[in-house]
Amino acid sequence: MSLAAIIKKTLYKSPRILDFALKHFNPARLEYFSQKRALAAFRRAATKVPAYGDLLHKAGVDVDKIITFDDFKKHVPRIDKESYVLPHQDNVERLCVDGNMRDVALVMTSSGYSGTPTYWFRSKAEIEAVALGYNYGFRKYFRYHKRHTLVLNCLYIGIYIAGYRFAQAVSSIARRDTILANPGIDFDMAMSVLHKLHKHCEQILLVGFPPFIKALIEKAIAEGIPLDKKIVHVATGGESITEAYRSYLADMLNIDLDRPETGTILSNFGAADVDLNMFFETPDTIWLRRLAERDDKFRRAVFGDVATLPMFFQYFPLQIYVENEREERDGEGGLILTTSNTEATMPLIRYNIHDLGRTMPYEKVMAALKESGNDDGRRFFHLPFVTVVGRASSISFNGVNIYPQYIHDALYADGEVANRLTGQLYISVKSPDGVEQEIDIELQLRAANRPNEELRLKCEDMIYEKMRTIGEYQEGIEKVFGKEMRPRVILYAHNDYPYHDPTRIKPNYHVQQ
Repeated sequence: MSLAAIIKKTLYKSPRILDFALKHFNPARLEYFSQKRALAAFRRAATKVPAYGDLLHKAGVDVDKIITFDDFKKHVPRIDKESYVLPHQDNVERLCVDGNMRDVALVMTSSGYSGTPTYWFRSKAEIEAVALGYNYGFRKYFRYHKRHTLVLNCLYIGIYIAGYRFAQAVSSIARRDTILANPGIDFDMAMSVLHKLHKHCEQILLVGFPPFIKALIEKAIAEGIPLDKKIVHVATGGESITEAYRSYLADMLNIDLDRPETGTILSNFGAADVDLNMFFETPDTIWLRRLAERDDKFRRAVFGDVATLPMFFQYFPLQIYVENEREERDGEGGLILTTSNTEATMPLIRYNIHDLGRTMPYEKVMAALKESGNDDGRRFFHLPFVTVVGRASSISFNGVNIYPQYIHDALYADGEVANRLTGQLYISVKSPDGVEQEIDIELQLRAANRPNEELRLKCEDMIYEKMRTIGEYQEGIEKVFGKEMRPRVILYAHNDYPYHDPTRIKPNYHVQQ
């Protein structure tokens, strides 16, 4: 084992040592080394990966002339799944180092948003790196080595990335006092596990897509499982969550979001293309995001004029180099990633994952904190930040972009309303007379709830008030067309919801123009 590998394992297994390091790094030096590693990753891929070498040759890139990081930014082409990965799905070995699959230890596929699943490969060293990261996070945030813990993995189990990789990582770090259950997206089985095992553990970690976890917690508490009396941690992925959603879960679980020892509700961002947990939340990033909810000066300095806050993460720049597709003045664009891990068997260089977001330096966020008068002396990881909006489609209503997150943000603000809805929705814009537009928002009720006019109007009012916080809506719609341009809400009984697709793994928020 190399000295670097020994140091890495020591840091990940010792949260206090890593915490000290992360809070004392020089951010500028970290960025410098991140760029150096990205440049080294490019040279490795250019000389060792046949598909990438061919792409550079066709683009007229002379690898020997890419010497500085400025050369890298100016001359190395950006790639994505369509331009680089899909053309080689019939000869996938050409995407791997040395043009063969001898270093491949794991095969995964993407979850098929675009149709046919795409294959991705990981080496043993990459798998071990993910497990080390989980070991650090589980120790620091969940204290799993101190408490008898039930880990309930409600991510899809199979060849897709999330569920299997999570189970694999937890299995490799699990101690004698850790129980792992993998019901996947089988809701009844997840409930059965909770009923049978909750009393045997000091704490529970629930992992899954946000709507699934919401429904699971609601049903468990309704059926007498005292989740609000235990330490419960929630880890979500696959889509964005709003602070209203986080507060809603925290209220049900009796979690004080300012005291992580009472439980945590964390999200992370991963992609099959690159790997699990590329970007991660911490109690500190959550504190910053929630600060932006209540402090307009800080919000505008960090996020700009947005109606609903994007996800807000940090990441390790020595493992992955992240660029903005657009300059900051142009707003959010696709995030461009370079896998800087020299042990990657399928390296990706300047790869556009087409998830909308923006990177921002540590110094920018700290300056905004100080200038807004909110610097209370707490120490943050000296790591760069990244916002992620995700791929959720927006719909244009009289020129204003409306996202599904806006609707969730409105509805989760009222616990009674949120408790009656599944979170599934369908947004559509229609023009019956060919001139004026109307917007419909169709919502699915939880089982045992029936549509009624009082609830429908309440949902409509909440969504309307949320939309009125969007400056473009007030300026471009209300002033021109008047308040009759409010959205129309349609409620469906659970089994009558017409847009449910049982073949989909992830929740599907339909948007139709």
